[in-house]
Amino acid sequence: SVSGTLCLYVLKDISVKAISVRLVGSLRIPRDDHSAKSYQGGITFERSQTLATSRDNSFLMPRGMYVLPFELPLSREMPETVTGVGHKYHSYEVQGIMVHRNSHLDVVSAHPIRLHYLPHILQSDMLDQVVPSVDGLIDESMWYRISIFSTEVPFGATFPVRVEFHALRKDFSPGKITLQVLETHLLKVTPTASDSITYNSVLSTITRKEHAVVRETYEYLEYTTAQSSDLLGCEWAATALVHLPQTFQACTQDLQTEVIQLHHKLQFEVEFEAERAQRKKV
Repeated sequence: SVSGTLCLYVLKDISVKAISVRLVGSLRIPRDDHSAKSYQGGITFERSQTLATSRDNSFLMPRGMYVLPFELPLSREMPETVTGVGHKYHSYEVQGIMVHRNSHLDVVSAHPIRLHYLPHILQSDMLDQVVPSVDGLIDESMWYRISIFSTEVPFGATFPVRVEFHALRKDFSPGKITLQVLETHLLKVTPTASDSITYNSVLSTITRKEHAVVRETYEYLEYTTAQSSDLLGCEWAATALVHLPQTFQACTQDLQTEVIQLHHKLQFEVEFEAERAQRKKV
């Protein structure tokens, strides 16, 4: 449940029919319209509690300060809060409402709240995971491997990225490394009635957006080196730390629903020093 207090300061005596609080969930998905910016969505959840009312048409509230406690029950089927850089796909708000004698409704206060579900990840599951990695060969001169401990990274955490290189030539060595975390949004958009007529289609479309939530460059990693077993080159290994954003204004959690899909991926770029600079992006 969501509990709190509604604080009202009445400047002069007023007649009121009712005072209540309401918890409202709202879905707001941007459409990719050709004309103007519009949104699809609506109310996804609503709970209300009456805090003061009268059997008559209204009651008098004298001038002064009022503190009214409330508690609103929640549901297990409530969708999560989904906000981030430049969007509020799904949000919740607790509203304080006053209904006047003429049935005029005023939202006297509004406070956003967040709702998130804890992922069902067991420590044993993380230990049993195969270490995710990407490896390859560049110009038949440098073998590389980039690996992370787990794909299940907590929101706002700092996680290590292991980089390993094996040069098959003595004049080939790793240089600057750039790591970035890309956030991808897939949104299911239902066409409006006018769009269905204009474009002769009633099928939903999937819009895609992608941006980097983290971009970090490492120019001077502390490598551990060793002579290769074939004596023709060297081996390097180092660990870089990636710091994820710790606020929901800078990053959005992974999510998969019928309308919204969000996921993240790690992208890296390595510059190698040789007779001519070479760059590999995977």
